[in-house]
Formats: sequence, C-alpha cells, structure tokens
Amino acid sequence: MQDKLKINRTILRFRDITDKLLTAEIDDIFQYDVVRDIAITHKDTETYQNNKEAVIYYFIERECGIEGRIFPNDELIEVGSRYDIIIQNFGKSKFKNMTNVDANIYHDPYKIINNIKTPEILRVQISELGKKMNNPAFKLFNYRGKVTGFVLDCKEDKNAHELYKEIKIGTNLAVEIEKYRFNDRGMINFLVKPLEIFNL
Repeated sequence: MQDKLKINRTILRFRDITDKLLTAEIDDIFQYDVVRDIAITHKDTETYQNNKEAVIYYFIERECGIEGRIFPNDELIEVGSRYDIIIQNFGKSKFKNMTNVDANIYHDPYKIINNIKTPEILRVQISELGKKMNNPAFKLFNYRGKVTGFVLDCKEDKNAHELYKEIKIGTNLAVEIEKYRFNDRGMINFLVKPLEIFNL
C-alpha cells in the first residue's frame, strides 16, 4: 500500500512523510522517517545516570499527529523556531490519536530555491568528536552511528581560513555545508565551511 502512495524522498534518500501525515494517508512511522517544519514549544533539562545533564526540546504537531522530544546533539537550536526532524524512536502517545517520537534535527546538504541549489547553514558547537583526527567536528543526527560534520580549512577564502585557526572545542560556530559523502560504512559526513563564531 505504501509503495503506491509514492512517498517523497529527501536529498539523502530518507522517506519524507510530512505530506502523508498531514493528509492522513499513512499511519505507519518508521525509524529515520523525516518530518518537515516542526515547531519547538519548550525545553527542559534531564539528568542521566552518569549525572550528566542534557537539554531536551519538545514539540507537538496535532495536524501531523506526532509529539515528542528532540535531541539536538551538537546543534544549537531555539525554542519557537521550526526545524525538520528525523525520527529515531516512536511509540504510543498520552494524547489521543497521536504518536510519541524521539527525534534529532535533520538537514539536507542543500535546498532547492527557485531551481537553484542553496547550501544549508547550521549553528553548531564544536565537540571532542574530531579530536583524534585533529579536525574540528560536530555530531548532527543518528544514522548508522553518527552523522558528522567536519570543518574545512578553506585556505582560498581568507576570512574562513582565519576563522578556522580560532576554532577549538566548545566554539559556537555558524557553518555552511560545502559537500557531503558516504564513508565506507555507509555513514554520512558533511564537509562544512566556517562562517562566523558567535556567543550565546
């Protein structure tokens, strides 16, 4: 049945089920399905067994029939803003006729605007992910492990090159996706250009 519905695919080939949820044409949700334009309503801090705290963001989209939590990993997001999400887990909701999901923020490497490829811009915090490779890096969403962003040293761009030299673990950074690749294990890497260092 679902094959006949011609479900859209994202640039990275994940199922985009947004339209089908809005029109109630499907009621099956799978891990790694993408839903577009989700509004974050609030956030909270949760403490885990190792006493580490994590900020969790929440949403409820009655028109799509989903609600739940967003785990942003190393991406910096804001309450009140809208994002695309990629579903990681799902189950029964406490709300009638809704599905509860856990999700990450999803990004395609670019958007098509007026038939022109427009690179995606992200706001991230550099983590220890690339420390062993001596390459500034950050984690985005989960798929076959981590979807990782690596910051390029764009020596042909003076401003980007100077920014690159200032980047360290914990730096808040606006980046532009230059290209993407699948490694030999099928994991996705985004290669990004630094645009701006900022404070929260």
